[in-house]
Amino acid sequence: MDIHPGELVIGAMMAAFAVIGLFLAGRGLDLEMHVFGLSLTVFSIAFVFGQIRRHFNALDSARAPAGTPPAGSRHD
Repeated sequence: MDIHPGELVIGAMMAAFAVIGLFLAGRGLDLEMHVFGLSLTVFSIAFVFGQIRRHFNALDSARAPAGTPPAGSRHD
């Protein structure tokens, strides 16, 4: 399965936002800018991990035979 160019661009942009957030947190003169920078960094990292999770879930669903329940789901 190929990586879509849009996903790659958004992932790179979010990585840049994470670095910007670290600079804002490190150079912020007040508490609000420090909290905003840390929040931006945490959000960006969580977003990229979500992209990675979606990518590997798509790979797993493409490999699974038709009619099998997804991994981790309860089938009673």
